[in-house]
Amino acid sequence: MDLKATYDRIDLQNRAPKAQPDVLRPDLYTRALWTLGSWSSNLAGVYADLEPLRQRGILFDNNTAKLHWTLLQFQTFPVDPKQKKYNDKDLACKIQAVLDRYPPIHVVFRGIARTRFGLFLCGYPNFNVNQLRDELRAMCPDELVEPHSQDICHSTLFRFTEEPTADDIALLDSIVAKYRDVELCAMHANKWEFGYGTWTQKDGERIVAAEWAAKPPRWILHRGLMNGPDPEKENKEELLWQRLSEGWDIEADLWLVNDKFWLGHDKPVDLLQDIQLLELSRVWIHCKNIPMLQYMTEKNPGAPFFSHDTDDAVLTSNGYIWCYPGFRAGRQSIVVMPERVPDMKFDMSLLGGICSDYISIL
Repeated sequence: MDLKATYDRIDLQNRAPKAQPDVLRPDLYTRALWTLGSWSSNLAGVYADLEPLRQRGILFDNNTAKLHWTLLQFQTFPVDPKQKKYNDKDLACKIQAVLDRYPPIHVVFRGIARTRFGLFLCGYPNFNVNQLRDELRAMCPDELVEPHSQDICHSTLFRFTEEPTADDIALLDSIVAKYRDVELCAMHANKWEFGYGTWTQKDGERIVAAEWAAKPPRWILHRGLMNGPDPEKENKEELLWQRLSEGWDIEADLWLVNDKFWLGHDKPVDLLQDIQLLELSRVWIHCKNIPMLQYMTEKNPGAPFFSHDTDDAVLTSNGYIWCYPGFRAGRQSIVVMPERVPDMKFDMSLLGGICSDYISIL
């Protein structure tokens, strides 16, 4: 599915949004699965541009309404939480079991599109989440009352509660044009909530029947990469810090030479500027020489590190089994670059994690 083309089509069909007064009602619910996520946002400029519209609508800025991403609506508005037809806890357990077989969900939002009632952020997930949605749909077909089959990845940015003026519509036109194809923010799912959500998802409004941390097996970005091997980008400190800010675990190759730390796979290449990188629990350090291994053992024993060459498997400092491509050794295994072994079959729920150059190998 071409998400960019779909967002452009939705935008063209909604040049003149209308008011949706129901947004203000905290007593209207949908039964759904959503995440508020951890957001890295560059939306300050967007919010400033939308400020003139505040008096006629709701801006999703985490103050007046919560930025959120809904994976699936099981029953659409309006649902009465007091008249439950299904067992929420049983379904939540089934949902969690499905989610645990997939990588952590990360969504980059690039561009803005108009909708029937306002604006949404155009999202591009790290893998085909429609495959996940279809699995959830197949699991409980009798419980689905979707307004339409959700196949995009968007987050509501603004909704009109009063009819927009011609000037308002012109402002929307300029905002959509200004931010077309501009990367605005990113969301990393860190907790799932299943229950009864409102239009604005404010704290104290939504009713959470079940919640759980988004902790499928660790997905570790090999040398900070996520779109395939790239010698020009791998192990670059700026990229590593960016991935960490987005919520990922990363693997990095480190050397200690003449009392200085260096990044690089085959040899020391780039001097490490911020040695705090060596102390983080989400940085899996591949010690490339004995001095580096000795330093980590003596100075940072709590951080995850390991050293290997062509071993079938080695034990990491935090008790995981780091496996050579093509191997695995039980529930604590970190399966490394499974894309190199296309016939390799595994159940993610039975692994400790995956280290890969890709985030869309399923």
